Amino acid sequence: MYYIYHIPGIKIGCSTNAKRRVNDQGYSNFEILEEHNDIELAAKREIELQKEYGYQEDNVKTNYVQHYEFGKIGRANMTPGKGAKTQIRNKIGMFAYTKEERLALNTKTNIIRARISAEKRRRPVSAFDFKTGKHIADFPSIKDAAIKFNASTGNVGSVINGRRNHTKGYTFKYA
Repeated sequence: MYYIYHIPGIKIGCSTNAKRRVNDQGYSNFEILEEHNDIELAAKREIELQKEYGYQEDNVKTNYVQHYEFGKIGRANMTPGKGAKTQIRNKIGMFAYTKEERLALNTKTNIIRARISAEKRRRPVSAFDFKTGKHIADFPSIKDAAIKFNASTGNVGSVINGRRNHTKGYTFKYA
């Protein structure tokens, strides 16, 4: 739950624990203006309320982007020698994407990374008949061989590594 709180005459902020946040800032008198389950909606409403009450909105953008960015990429990925707030302010387009668009972008990126990683690990595999030892076919990877013979990749890998004698009537070796 995200709480939009108001410290009269000071600021409007957003936090999951408003009481602790206000105490950390050195204040004790505050009121809860709104509660939200969605961080996107809470961030937008916080900016709107700051404008409505006459407070500056820079703190909200900085805090929101800081929490979002640090949660996703961590401080380790920040450029050495530059202040974190400066880097956050310089990030372009963070508010230009909706939550769904960011999820789609992250998903596409992860799929591409997984494909590249899988390509690096691929090793050609040869399949042989278990009883006769006759060469059946060559495959670019364990996964391709498993699909062709309707076997699990784990079983094909176990045959290659010598933990199993055969699977589905076939043996496999790295080509």
